[in-house]
Formats: sequence, structure tokens, C-alpha cells
Amino acid sequence: MVKDLVTIVTPCYNTASYLGKLLQSVVEQTYDKIEMIVIDDGSPDDIKGVVDKFKNKFEERGFDLRYLRQENSGQSVALQRGIDEAKGEYFVWPDSDDYYASAEAISKMVNRLLEFGDDYGMVRTQETLVRDDERNTPIEIWGLNAKERETSELFSDCIFHRNGFYFAAGACMIRRNHLLLSTGLPIYTHKAAGQNWQILLPVLYNYKCTTILEQLYSVVKRAGSHSRKKFNFEDSIEKQEIYESTLLNTIPKIKNMSEKQQEYYLKLVETHYLEIKFNIAIGFNNSKKLTEYYKKIKSLGKLSPRIRLRYFMYRLGIYSLMFGLKDTIRRIH
Repeated sequence: MVKDLVTIVTPCYNTASYLGKLLQSVVEQTYDKIEMIVIDDGSPDDIKGVVDKFKNKFEERGFDLRYLRQENSGQSVALQRGIDEAKGEYFVWPDSDDYYASAEAISKMVNRLLEFGDDYGMVRTQETLVRDDERNTPIEIWGLNAKERETSELFSDCIFHRNGFYFAAGACMIRRNHLLLSTGLPIYTHKAAGQNWQILLPVLYNYKCTTILEQLYSVVKRAGSHSRKKFNFEDSIEKQEIYESTLLNTIPKIKNMSEKQQEYYLKLVETHYLEIKFNIAIGFNNSKKLTEYYKKIKSLGKLSPRIRLRYFMYRLGIYSLMFGLKDTIRRIH
């Protein structure tokens, strides 16, 4: 592990047209000790060609830029490979279609970790969601309710994506040694799984986190992104089951967590995703699956008044009537 070195790992799939902006934002960083590893996850695009165009720029800065290719295996597999290849004391993993909004971003994150001490395993910045246009027009700022010294509640907020928790990886930096001390490796890898919970949760459980209250990272909202796609019932359920599976396979790997705590969080996750799937079944008017999820929640002894009310409203045929009327009124106003 090279002291003071920052390793940036970026998995790429089908994003060559966006990668250049990220690479340019890295080469402009004022921090002097950076290595970047671009992992081509079987992309049909010319990822290598984009990387090659930046080789000289990185060398001029004294930065190391490496290109690795693998068969399409998913972001989590690519990230694990990046962890294995990394040499740096600090680790960041930005998405290939986002970019650093400030040349000071890496420097400020490293300095914050040094300032706050070894108890802090992670630093993050606020970030801006921007449009995919020539000006990268700002849409929304994430992290407005963040604190310089985050509480331990951030661990649960991360699991359940609540209280304004945001996931874009490039806004986060961890001490790599803290990750190694926090989780069993390899991380949970699945072709469809993401690449954030497996890194964030172990570090957030074992160490403190600080947030820099500046928008130093930008996330591009692309027209073809997952968040803009329309899903049918089966796709929507599958997406949630992938999330659930990632959590169910990540939590048991967290070091220093007792079996009792693991059991507690695993049950919360199971109930949480049953409720989500129950609500999806209502949205798609799938009576059979709705009843199935309701009975499972009931068998766990976790039947909330809200779920009970929604179930009986649906059975009485007034749920869609009430909420359809609510949507109509909202559109009128």
C-alpha cells in the first residue's frame, strides 16, 4: 500500500462517449499522487481508445493510468478486480459517466480524512445531479441535510436509502486499509449487483464518516439510464430482489458485527423488501402476488398498520379509487 496515493477505479460498460469527461476531470486534479484504473467490462465501445488519448496527459502530471479488460461480468466484479489491483492508501470508485466538478475535490477529501483522524474511514462530498446537455445544467443537489460529522445512523440510512442518503460513488473516498479491516473479501459479486453497498456498509459500520459540505462531484442524468426506464411487474420485482440479495450477502461479511446484530439487520432487510414488493403488486394490480407478500409479512410478525390498511382497502376495492382520485386532483392543481 503506497502512502498518500489515491487509487481511482472506474468500471466501464458502453460509456466511451462519457468517459473522456471523467478522465479530464481527474487529470485536472490539484492532488499530486493519483493512479487510475479503468476496467472495461466487456464494453462494445472503444474504451481503450479513449484511455489511450489521455495517457500522455496523465504521464505529464505524474499520474498512472491503467486499462484492464474483462468479459462482461458486472460492476461489482469489476470493482473487486480494482480493489485487488489498487496500490493506494485511499480508494474512490466513480461511475464512468460522471465527473469531478472541482479540481480540488480529491485534495479536499484526502485533507479532510487527515484532519479528522484515523477513526474516520470515509469522507464524502455533496454532489449535483446535472442534465446531459452542453452546459450540464444543474437539476438537484444531493446531501443538503448532511453533516460534517455524521452520526452512526448513516449505516442504517445507507441500507434503507432513507433520510436523504445518496449513493453516487465518486463523491466518496475511503481509507483502503479500513475497508480491508471491515469486510471479508472478495465482496459480494453478481453480474446484476451494484457496487456501493459492498464498500460503504462495512466501512460505515466500523468507522465514522465526514461530509464536505460542497458540491465537488457531478452525476449526469442520462436519457437512457436505469432510472428513466419503464419496468413491467416482473422487471420491477427482479430489480428489488437484486438489491435485497446484495444486502443479504453483504451484511454477513461485515467484521465486528455480532450474530445477533446480523440477524436483526437481515430480518429488517427481508421485511423492508417484502413491503416494497407488496406496494409494487398494488401498483400493478397483481392480486395474487399482493396476497402472497402480505401473508409473508404477517408470518414474520412485522405487519405494520399501514400495510394492513392498504391490504384491506385493496380488498374492498377502494384503494385504487381513492388514490386515482388523489392523482386526478393533483393534476388539476
